[in-house]
Amino acid sequence: MCSETAHREKTWRPGAEASPPPNLEQVVWACLGRLLFAEPEVEPLGAEQHYLFRQYRAVRHLADPAAALARCLAEPVPADAPLARLAAEQGLTPGEVLSVALALLVEEEPMMGRLLAHLQNPVGGSRPTLGLLTAALAPLGDWRPGDLLAGAAVANDVLRVLDEGAPLPERVVAVPLGLALALRGRPPLGSGVHVGLPGEPVPLPPSVRGEACRRAEALGDDGPSLLVLRCATPAEARSVAAEVAACLGGH
Repeated sequence: MCSETAHREKTWRPGAEASPPPNLEQVVWACLGRLLFAEPEVEPLGAEQHYLFRQYRAVRHLADPAAALARCLAEPVPADAPLARLAAEQGLTPGEVLSVALALLVEEEPMMGRLLAHLQNPVGGSRPTLGLLTAALAPLGDWRPGDLLAGAAVANDVLRVLDEGAPLPERVVAVPLGLALALRGRPPLGSGVHVGLPGEPVPLPPSVRGEACRRAEALGDDGPSLLVLRCATPAEARSVAAEVAACLGGH
């Protein structure tokens, strides 16, 4: 009995299980919180600081944001999986990934815009500036505003740098709305756009279906990025568009 107890004590310890991986939002809060609350004795003042302090207090244990981010991308939680895949495909740097994650939070969290305006006072603005990103992402290593402008995220329209006339540190970044919706698993629909056919399809002759597939092949082979359809009726146009989409899906 004693030997069995000893064996148990040798092979099991409470709390020895691996902790779950963090998510990108937690790493963002860990980076932002350090801007005001790196010293534990600092007390929050005002609604914006209290909001940040509540978020940061929950992730203060992430002492190494760079390591936490690496684990986020290696073991992404379901909500982060689309951005993790995009980062791998586009070769995004850690700074670019967290810039996208922060820009997404601006679109989703009502208080985030107020918080950023507070942190960026007197420059203001409810979107993150390159200057704020430089300060917040310092734990990731040497990172400058120009790095984002020259990176893959801006080149591939994952991030947009706005306010062209402003000084570089005061220019703000944003994620295109369609991409923001797609990264959260929502269809990036605009006005008048539908997924699928809203009614019965119009029968198409073989010649039209064949031409639709030829056009789809051109689109799929880095051909024209825009296809304009001219049809007799909207229902026919939608049916042709659906045929093109079906051919693209099988290309």
